[in-house]
Amino acid sequence: MFDVFATLLLRAVRSAFVRLVLRYTFVTLAEILFAAVLFPLLLGSPERLHYYRAVARTWYAALAALSQTNLSFLAYSIIAPIIGFVVVLVLLRHPSQEAAMPQVKDLMVGVAAGLAVPLLIMATVFVWNIPKTIYNDHLALVALEGKNKTLSADLEWRKHSVSTTDPVFPNIIYLLQAFQIYRHAQGGAPCVVKVTAPRGRGAAMASMVAQFSSSVSGCFTFGPDMNFDLNPDLEKQATDGMVSDAIVFHAARDDKAADQLFMHLGNQTRLVRSFRLPSKPDYQLPPQKGRVYVVWLQFGANPKWNSER
Repeated sequence: MFDVFATLLLRAVRSAFVRLVLRYTFVTLAEILFAAVLFPLLLGSPERLHYYRAVARTWYAALAALSQTNLSFLAYSIIAPIIGFVVVLVLLRHPSQEAAMPQVKDLMVGVAAGLAVPLLIMATVFVWNIPKTIYNDHLALVALEGKNKTLSADLEWRKHSVSTTDPVFPNIIYLLQAFQIYRHAQGGAPCVVKVTAPRGRGAAMASMVAQFSSSVSGCFTFGPDMNFDLNPDLEKQATDGMVSDAIVFHAARDDKAADQLFMHLGNQTRLVRSFRLPSKPDYQLPPQKGRVYVVWLQFGANPKWNSER
């Protein structure tokens, strides 16, 4: 049976129209192969990637223009004609090959046309979309460059100024207010704010809070001391009992001023209350009369402002 099919196909291919269609199809496939595989090999790595992406965007633009997908184009434009040819060829079971030749030739012409027409339409739409893709990419690049210039200018301004429209502005204001309220609640009593933090993001936030405390709270402020390599005890103290995404607020149970600071700082970030204080202070104070009130802010590795949550 397969020998018969092969003989019939060979004779049908001798048709001039079929040969023309097959020649056009092979030339088109060769051009696509060169454009998609061989030509990019001549380009460098970045250029090759951009080329592939441009070809892909053009291909999908052509599919969209024809309301097609990869699967539908492959199934209905290529696979379906071939399957139809095979099915009809199986049904042509003439005892004589010569008697079947007219039907096979007509069938080959139909299959060739069925394959060539969709390929011709797709090739035309694909070529039409090449300049559109280039133009759209150019517009996108121009828009992106303009946006980058605007963002660069805005970033440069924010390096030197605090934007009142950014969440950082109210965070700073409320942080100042919290330490100011704490200072008034202390009523002039000696106080210490100790700040510790592990390596990482928590250290940056801890340093900022310590600066505001030193300027506004009226308390001696110590830390964060990040010399862990010189003194491993510092790292142990910073990490023991630490809560990763919060600040552990250590203060005496009867420290009413610390309770107010806890409440106001808790409006800005996540706090965890603790009544545990260092057994031995690792700081030195000038001689003080009376009790010294201590607040220990133990920052986690990744604390966040409430505006970030």
